[in-house]
Amino acid sequence: MVLDLLLAASLLLTAWRSLYANDPLQAVGLFVAYGLLLALAWARLDALDVALAEAGIGAGLTGALLLGASRHAADRSFSDRIASPMMRAFLAAGALSLTSIVALALWSLRKPRGPGIAPLVSAKLSESGVKHPVTSVLLNFRSWDTLLEIGVLVVAAFSILALRLARSPPRKYDPMLAALVRVMVPILGVCGGYLLWAGSHRPGGAFQAGALLGAAGVLLQLAGYDLLADSARRGFRALLVVGFGTFLCVGIGVSTLGHQILEYPPTQAGSLIFWIELVATISIAVTLNLLYAASGSGAT
Repeated sequence: MVLDLLLAASLLLTAWRSLYANDPLQAVGLFVAYGLLLALAWARLDALDVALAEAGIGAGLTGALLLGASRHAADRSFSDRIASPMMRAFLAAGALSLTSIVALALWSLRKPRGPGIAPLVSAKLSESGVKHPVTSVLLNFRSWDTLLEIGVLVVAAFSILALRLARSPPRKYDPMLAALVRVMVPILGVCGGYLLWAGSHRPGGAFQAGALLGAAGVLLQLAGYDLLADSARRGFRALLVVGFGTFLCVGIGVSTLGHQILEYPPTQAGSLIFWIELVATISIAVTLNLLYAASGSGAT
């Protein structure tokens, strides 16, 4: 209980400080800390899949996006540039509401909980093609929602491409950064592959794996690799749609076999989910890299 109270108080404090920080770097640092604390809160709620996604995307890559955006606020006071007092009050109320909900959820851990949908998922888990209940819900029982979520990412990515992004000036060679990239990119690739493989029987999956691969791409961009070069744009577009396109084709394909759309045959569900997650991981990683490239270079 003491840990939960400290965690809830830390969430409130970091949210408040990040909104009222006068320096953009300080605000981004506090936001990243808030995301990591929120990931710990999700872990305390036994939602490890959400905790991994929050740590990788909510804190990590979103923090990188904000760091890129903070450079454009360096010429003026961060307090005056980012938001008016009314907007700050609105954001503070939103952060307070979210933190209060998480705090109430943590408090509810002390009370007996009902079974929820767990018995229903467990009863059909053997037919889902995977052994992890969260993956079975996201990729089988609730696959329509996941398909639409990936579709939203595709629309966002193509909207960025339509802005005709400007080029950032070439970065100077940094031996320390180059050494970091040589060490971290292979590690992130291996960890991303593991999370993709583990998603069928433990916390992990496409979004978590895509976040790590996206982080590897961000490091490559920091080292000077231009992922938005004209020669790479066509390949980028193909990788952006491969996840959503494969997901949709599988859903329509099974309907030709006498099933409902996205109703996988139990004997083939495991293989279909694996391929869907594999291509979705690629699309998610590419989309996250495109978002970072857009924030770092600006648009014309």
